[in-house]
Amino acid sequence: MKLQDILTYEASLKRYYSQKWQADRKEFQTVHKKKWWYYLPNVGWAFGLPTVTFGTSTLAQIDRDKVMMKGKLDGIDARAKYEYNEALLQLRTMHRIVVLEMEQFGYELQATKALESGIIKIHDDTFNDEKMKPLEHLQKSLEHERFVLQLKEKNKALVQMWLELEQFARYQMPEESLEPVAGETVDLSSRQ
Repeated sequence: MKLQDILTYEASLKRYYSQKWQADRKEFQTVHKKKWWYYLPNVGWAFGLPTVTFGTSTLAQIDRDKVMMKGKLDGIDARAKYEYNEALLQLRTMHRIVVLEMEQFGYELQATKALESGIIKIHDDTFNDEKMKPLEHLQKSLEHERFVLQLKEKNKALVQMWLELEQFARYQMPEESLEPVAGETVDLSSRQ
């Protein structure tokens, strides 16, 4: 288990949120973009003569669409920035917690493992010298095994915290692209 420095995780998270933000902007622009013919003047016939009507309503509609588009894109930008900063704060907190837990586990391991090994060796020697009853020795062996299991559980919890941190940061997130299933065709060119 190798915990990366916070800057590595931050860069990974930033890359994810940047890609998400760009995808949101692209989706909005694609969905809300109007074709040029929406803004053409009205053409028709009046009293047997062709007429072209071009009023300020067309210009007003163009302006209104531009303002709405800019406002919604600004909203997407602001929301993306807020979500990224919120995730960044959570990432930094998670990283600090993992670092503190790793330090605590290292301290506990250093302080207790040597003592526990020494105690079990003394009990083994005492049992081998036949100065201890088998039941006492088995009870002490059971205590030692419980101690070892507790260390393994703490290590497992620490690894789980580390994995959750890496997942949250989208660390080493694959950048695979989707492909159509064999036998099926997807026509992306017909989409507007």
